[in-house]
Parts: sequence; structure tokens; C-alpha cells
Amino acid sequence: MKKAFTSWIYYVIGGALFLLASLIAIVPDIVDNFVPTMEEWKSEYIFLFIGIIYLLVGFVWQDLFKAKIRHSTKNWDGPLSTDIVDRAWARCTAFYIASVLSILAGIVFTFAII
Repeated sequence: MKKAFTSWIYYVIGGALFLLASLIAIVPDIVDNFVPTMEEWKSEYIFLFIGIIYLLVGFVWQDLFKAKIRHSTKNWDGPLSTDIVDRAWARCTAFYIASVLSILAGIVFTFAII
């Protein structure tokens, strides 16, 4: 786990995922101001929803990776090696970082008057 949080590449990927979430949440809100027929768009709900989706994707992806390793080695209930655990954390760290940023942005947009 510590190796995944010390590498800068996961922060860059997490930031890119957060940027994608920001584009999905904020751009329709800006377009909503100029198009009179468009429905009301709540960006804070989209940020919170995408944050939860990123959290679930990160958890499921690392869990599927561990399950694949357990299936191939027939190690159903024993501990996994630290190399495999570090590789599993490396797969989900970017999603966890993007999830935290998206949820924080959703909370800020909920209480900020824009």
C-alpha cells in the first residue's frame, strides 16, 4: 500500500480521472446557463455519484485481480505475497484518489453558492 501512494504516476492518473469527472459535472452546468430549454443540472450530485462510482471501480478491480491470482494458484484462504498485494493496490490507488477528490468537490459544490 505504501508503494502505491509514494509513486507520482498514480497521483497524475487520479488527477486525470478527477478532471474527467469535472468535465462531466461542470460543462453541462455551464451550458445550462446559455440554453433555455435544457433541464436543471446539479453538478454536486454528479460529483458525488462519480466519486462513489470511482470508489466501487477501484475496489472491484483490485478484488478481481486478487481473485484471479487466488484462482490460478489455488490459494483460497491463505495470505497473498506482498508483491501481489502491492500490485493490487497499484491498480486501485488512482481510482481512490479520484474518488476522494470527486467527493470533496461534491461537498464543496453543495455548500458553495455559485
